[in-house]
Amino acid sequence: MKKNNYYWDFILVGAGLWNSIIAWYLRQYKPKLNILLIELNSSISKDHIWSFHQHDISSSQHIFIKPLITYSWPSYQVKFPKFNRQIFSGYYSICSKHLNSCLKQNLGNNNFLFNNKTIEIITPTSICLNNREIINANCIIDGRGLKDFQFKGVYQIFLGQQWYLSSPHGLNIPIIMDATINQKKDEYRFIYTLPLTPNSLMIEDTRYTKKSFLTPDMLKNSIHYIQEYAFKNKWKLVKIEREEVGCIPIPFKNKKIIKFKKIVCVGLRANLFHVTTGYSLPIAIQLAENIAKYSTTTTQINFIFLLKLVKKFIIKHQKKQRFFYLLNRLFFLSNPRSHLDIMQYFYSLPEKTISNFYANKLSLFDKIRIFSGKPPISLFQALHTIFFKFIK
Repeated sequence: MKKNNYYWDFILVGAGLWNSIIAWYLRQYKPKLNILLIELNSSISKDHIWSFHQHDISSSQHIFIKPLITYSWPSYQVKFPKFNRQIFSGYYSICSKHLNSCLKQNLGNNNFLFNNKTIEIITPTSICLNNREIINANCIIDGRGLKDFQFKGVYQIFLGQQWYLSSPHGLNIPIIMDATINQKKDEYRFIYTLPLTPNSLMIEDTRYTKKSFLTPDMLKNSIHYIQEYAFKNKWKLVKIEREEVGCIPIPFKNKKIIKFKKIVCVGLRANLFHVTTGYSLPIAIQLAENIAKYSTTTTQINFIFLLKLVKKFIIKHQKKQRFFYLLNRLFFLSNPRSHLDIMQYFYSLPEKTISNFYANKLSLFDKIRIFSGKPPISLFQALHTIFFKFIK
């Protein structure tokens, strides 16, 4: 075996969102750390856009990631058959290309390894590639995403297309949910739109469905929905600038998707995401900050201590997600005809409750508020959904 005698402080396996944010925070907190970011494809991070709401993270975290933010808006809107509403809370997006550029400037080219090799063996302090090369570190962080797994729940799948238009679209703020489109009985569907430049839009067809991927027919249908939506809004599409397809699990209950085996795991591999909305960027920022703060307290990174830190973070996160697992069961195991009504009711609630929902900071009062008034699901139907359909 070709053994590399150089020891890195951190080797971050998988250069997606999570490890990119961790690398950024580590460099800001402790610039002298030796960090190796490994991507097993030919380039870092596929062409993605990740978004978050203003109150998802703290003001100090906003300052730390400000250089990474590609697009920002002072508010956003939602659209339903009964009303349109503007939510006066900031909305932000990070584009993978901009993130990559910031990381390269911040870390330097010598801190990246791009290849088409696979990892044969991964241990807490080393990786072995399929060319038999061994690379060592004080700690390995595995952020390669999620492989096949089984769980009880549904999926959030989407096709996003960034279009250049023949004339300005006139949209000043994002529409994060337009549910005025045709709904199917077995899924909840909406269009998500980001105004990137005066003549450029990201239009995304999103569905909550039992399907774990876009079949050819579904893909064709999504393209039709996007084009039909653009036509309805009098946006003349000229050319596609980029395209993104995604699938996020929406589970009904907490389940360990992967056993740690003493490896520090992050992201979907560690079941770290908002289980109802699918958002993960704010959680990545919170964990990255914790890891970076730890790095400043020691002269040598200890993977055992870091593993305990990450496990503690995951346990705390899962406890905060319990209410959202309940909401998932209520929403997706209820009568499909009530899906639109439920979402419409939720977005009629006070802005503070909506912000706390996305930020995973629901108070007891917020939870009561979600079920008070005239919710679309009766108490009897809710209990039936929780205790009978779920058990079945």
